[in-house]
Amino acid sequence: MIRLLVILFGSLLMLFGIVLWVLPIPFGLLVMALALMILIAASDRVARAVSGVRRRSPRTDRAFHGLGRRMPLPYRRILRRTEPGASRRF
Repeated sequence: MIRLLVILFGSLLMLFGIVLWVLPIPFGLLVMALALMILIAASDRVARAVSGVRRRSPRTDRAFHGLGRRMPLPYRRILRRTEPGASRRF
């Protein structure tokens, strides 16, 4: 039940980020990044999808890798689940 609520919250946050993306200040990108982190942590399906995107797109993989280096350790661990060479623990 809690996991379902977390996924619902992450999905709503992602929609809110998409709405904010069109504003002059790109605050929506930050909201969408936060929502993606929540969804990766709560859903194996989202983690597999992000891992697939990272495998197919080296540019996206580099962006996620650079982002992960700047994040605090708990968030780095979440992103590490989606690395193309990571063990499949979904």
